Amino acid sequence: MTARKPKPQGALRAALHMITQTHFTDRDIAQMETVQMGKSTIDRYRKLLHQKGLTWPDLEHLTDHELNTLLKKTPKAPKRTRQPDWEWAFREATRRPKPKTKYWIWKKYRAEDPDTAMGYSNFTIAFKARFPKAPSVVMRKMHMPGHVVEVDYSGDSLSYVDSNSGDVITPSLFVGVLPSTAYAFAICTPGQTGPDWIAGHVAMFDHFGGLPFAVRPDNASSIMARPRRPGEDGQGRELFEDFLRAYDLALHPARVRKPRDKGAVESLVGYVQRYTLANLSDRVFHSLDELNVAIAIELAALNNEVMQDYKLSRRQRFEADEQATLRPLPAQRYVFTEYVELAPVPAHYTVPIHKHFYSVPHTLIGKRLCARLTGDRIEILHEREVVARHTRNAKIGGVTILDEHRPAAHLAESRRNPDGLLAWAKEQGGAIQAFFEHHYGQWQPYIAMSKCQRLQGLVHKHGVAPVQRACQFALNAKTINVTDVIRLLGEKS
Repeated sequence: MTARKPKPQGALRAALHMITQTHFTDRDIAQMETVQMGKSTIDRYRKLLHQKGLTWPDLEHLTDHELNTLLKKTPKAPKRTRQPDWEWAFREATRRPKPKTKYWIWKKYRAEDPDTAMGYSNFTIAFKARFPKAPSVVMRKMHMPGHVVEVDYSGDSLSYVDSNSGDVITPSLFVGVLPSTAYAFAICTPGQTGPDWIAGHVAMFDHFGGLPFAVRPDNASSIMARPRRPGEDGQGRELFEDFLRAYDLALHPARVRKPRDKGAVESLVGYVQRYTLANLSDRVFHSLDELNVAIAIELAALNNEVMQDYKLSRRQRFEADEQATLRPLPAQRYVFTEYVELAPVPAHYTVPIHKHFYSVPHTLIGKRLCARLTGDRIEILHEREVVARHTRNAKIGGVTILDEHRPAAHLAESRRNPDGLLAWAKEQGGAIQAFFEHHYGQWQPYIAMSKCQRLQGLVHKHGVAPVQRACQFALNAKTINVTDVIRLLGEKS
């Protein structure tokens, strides 16, 4: 440790002389060989002399002891700290059902007299010293191979762009794990409804190649008729109970509030959010199936990764210790089918199914239909015949309309936009398509559309072949203009 350098003899007197007799700055005076003090000390001396109205003639005859006494800091009166009502503070902090925070309690206490109140840090330290928490006791559970599977939905997920509508859709990520060996499974489902839970379980058991004896979910309202109560098993909803009966499974849900009954799947959900979703976050997917293929690849890497504690991968542990203990899958794979009775078809020929609207042929306006939902497929029936097929879309309030369901006028109007007109030109092909693409390359889309609509009208009037020849002639002559095509067709522009 370096020894502190002593101040020069007479440093205080020299500093006061420089302050009162010169115009040097505090920094310059502090750095002088005869002074060697801190800049803040010089600043304090200057302010003190100014407050007391002292000049050098008042100071030069004083002794060093008198100067020190004159410039010494006046000690502040000790602050008397007021103690809060600790019993009141503890009652507020433990009030049920809505306990108050320590910060709220401290603000109430401080508002009575801020000058005598202790600071927030000291308040929290004193509170914890008076009311220490009991140490947390965690039960270490022993998991038997093949007995139970823990399942949950992740709070985070990935999205995909629907190839038909262009909408960005965010499905839900279903996660399951066999806690004995930590063998994992994950898949995206359209949502978290009862059918989605069932679809996730069916895919998970296919992945495991067998069945455990019990399922441990949380108390999700879509599969639980009511939460689990002390000393009993939970009661599932009818549709989930049907699935459990088909696979001969017991339902052992976690306890309510903040249980630690399914720690294995909670840990897996955290891992999936931190690593698996992060690895796929920069990719763009265009369907739920494409997204699930990518998740399956990441999941295989997770199950094949060697675990440090066991020196084996999850897959190796599963194949060695748990696979043989699983019960065989039933001969018939469970397929959940839901029937939804629909109101009469309205004038816009779209019907709501789980808050999303799907189109039916416009000729069925006013008819009563029925929807059959199997997995992510929707079939709409009229008098037991399928009249429309759709892929399930989870977007609430969204609309899915197929072109074959529109009347001709509606179909034409739906295509009255830059993309629709360009799609029509590609259907014609040849010189007409080249004519359109030239205009779209030269103008912004809506200006190009207004120019090309005249050419579309010529096709309706003269037919495709004459307009193709006229467009080809115009392209060869490099006079790519609608008026030239009109002139070549023998019309007046």
